[in-house]
Amino acid sequence: MGRDPKYSDQLVRATFGAFYNHYVEPNFYKSVKENRKIEEIILIFYSKASAELKKRITGDEWRPLVDKHMALFFRLIQDCMKENSLATSSPDLMSRLASYESKLLSGTQEVLEPESTPRQEAVPEISYAIKDMPLVPLLGPIFNKPDTVLQRDINYLRILASEKAISSIRTLN
Repeated sequence: MGRDPKYSDQLVRATFGAFYNHYVEPNFYKSVKENRKIEEIILIFYSKASAELKKRITGDEWRPLVDKHMALFFRLIQDCMKENSLATSSPDLMSRLASYESKLLSGTQEVLEPESTPRQEAVPEISYAIKDMPLVPLLGPIFNKPDTVLQRDINYLRILASEKAISSIRTLN
């Protein structure tokens, strides 16, 4: 709605609006809901942003703006995932989006090819199974808790200790 200063520019609002108009079309929305592939959404945003900027800007001055708008789109997806506590469930997607965004903003030509470059920061996959936690089976008998109760407690704490909960605690301090 233009309340966030990052999205107050009229060209940014136009490109996001063009994408949103396509996104809410029943056929496209249905296909996105069925296959759930982020790549399709990114390609549609790119094509809508390119078309919208070509209409509004003469010459080739629109090309660098597409990269900036794409980076904003990647940031929007990341922010939405963090706000809805989905970032921890898909760390690979989050790292790919961050990589795409940084490449777009740095001006490199390898925009959508993160596999061609070596990964500097691989986000480790977190396992919440007690068999993967060497100290939990050792401490369980001390507290007279069987493995099933320990696993249930870990699953419960996993939900409570989300990024959203941690960020709300940080804002209180």
